[in-house]
Amino acid sequence: MSRLSSPEIRPGLFIISISLLALLLCNIGYASHYFYLLGQMIEVKIGGFVFQKQLQALINEGLMAVFFLLITIEIRYECLYGFLNNPKYLMLPLMGALGGVLAPASIYLLFNYNTANAVGWAIPVATDIAFSLACLMLLGKAFSPRLRIFLLSLAIFDDLAAILIVAVYYTKNLSLWMLVLALGITLFMFVLREMGCRRHSVYFVTGAILWISLLKSGVHATLTGSVVALMLPMKNDQGHQAKRLYENLLPWVQYLILPLFTFANSGVVLSQSGSSSLFLGIVLGLIVGKPLGIISFSYLSNYLKLSSMPKGMNYLHIVGISLLCGIGFTVSLFIGSLAFEHQTNLLNTMKVSVLLASLLSSFLGLTFLYVYCEKENE
Repeated sequence: MSRLSSPEIRPGLFIISISLLALLLCNIGYASHYFYLLGQMIEVKIGGFVFQKQLQALINEGLMAVFFLLITIEIRYECLYGFLNNPKYLMLPLMGALGGVLAPASIYLLFNYNTANAVGWAIPVATDIAFSLACLMLLGKAFSPRLRIFLLSLAIFDDLAAILIVAVYYTKNLSLWMLVLALGITLFMFVLREMGCRRHSVYFVTGAILWISLLKSGVHATLTGSVVALMLPMKNDQGHQAKRLYENLLPWVQYLILPLFTFANSGVVLSQSGSSSLFLGIVLGLIVGKPLGIISFSYLSNYLKLSSMPKGMNYLHIVGISLLCGIGFTVSLFIGSLAFEHQTNLLNTMKVSVLLASLLSSFLGLTFLYVYCEKENE
């Protein structure tokens, strides 16, 4: 079977194709139709309760919560029973992610400090899990499965940091009461788990209420997926029930949720642009800052004996993975939309910068890993 026809990489190729479709539509005269569709209001009425949300926001904050649920289930399973069960293995991606947040933000501010663009400092801190994994899957069996877990760990730590940044820095109207309610619901799920409740449906219904409370609190509601995944019972049956849930959700996420998100966030009119310092800050932050921060903090972590290198991995693997972590697509675009809301030129510059940096990072990371892995297999 051809590497490109392998079931392992079809979701990645599909997502990339959807991204190109959105870009094409916005640059051959259909931009107004594209943005009109995404701006449609979705309304749900249940008794006296009325819920309204734009289609794009519903995709970004609703469907993507399921994506974070899926990813957090996998990371939690690996922490309990797999590759990350060793605390020193866990510290390596955690420290790498810390460097992968600090270095890109510093490079961005180097170009935008004391300007109106400084508000976008968090744009290059995130790693797009779906696109980076899609790129890694293009290597087929040429890479160790542990590289996938290491990349997943790095990316989710990055994105959780980005979500916390959104909650603290980019939240304009924080509702304390709704936050207290969200914490109460989380505590309720924790008590359910400790009492031995194993019905996933109970957690999902409670999670839906948590999603609404987080949405109303001003905190990015995708955090719901990670919270629910952390509350699911996993120790009683060695994680088998959670693993089945993961396997059932995976095709829905790969072939519906991620493609919808990609389509809703890839559209940009390439001819429109704004600040060059914004462009440089984002592009260099992702292409240079990400690998620089991840590599240096990973090395520091090992040097200080806070972590240890997993068997089958070395620093050249970390270099390749760190280059892929410059693919900032999803959360980077979301943070940029918050930072430059209603500033069309800056929004377009931000989108072009993120897309270009993500494309270059994928090329550099894939090329490096492909050449190195091929040499390893000789």
